[in-house]
Amino acid sequence: MRRSGFRGCVGFIDGTGIPLHQKPHTKDPETWFCYKKFYGFNALLVCDDKRRIIYYHIGSVASNHDSTVFKRTHLYKQPERFFSKGEYLLADSGFALTKRMVTPYSGRSIVGPMKIKYNLNLTSTRVVSEQMNSILKG
Repeated sequence: MRRSGFRGCVGFIDGTGIPLHQKPHTKDPETWFCYKKFYGFNALLVCDDKRRIIYYHIGSVASNHDSTVFKRTHLYKQPERFFSKGEYLLADSGFALTKRMVTPYSGRSIVGPMKIKYNLNLTSTRVVSEQMNSILKG
């Protein structure tokens, strides 16, 4: 993924809500209800630049934020199993910036043309994860 200027990037991470047909019959069904107004679960997916899923974590309730779900994964807990030195994922601002996760500048930190250009490049590079989610749900 060198052509994008993100040498070391090995994939793109994003979470997506998978709707359930009906309200679950559990002790706490409201935990399955998300801000998009449906009952479901969160699927956290990592894809490569060809939109192939190379890692997934499924099972968290839809009300969980992507970054919360990520902290439950083996990818987060045991990064040495998945990354070589200098490798990382590109993510949206729903994730925290770490050694293994590169995110856009946000809020008041987006000052100056270099940061704006960086954000545009990151966003246009990681759009494949949004496309992959659309294809998967389509």
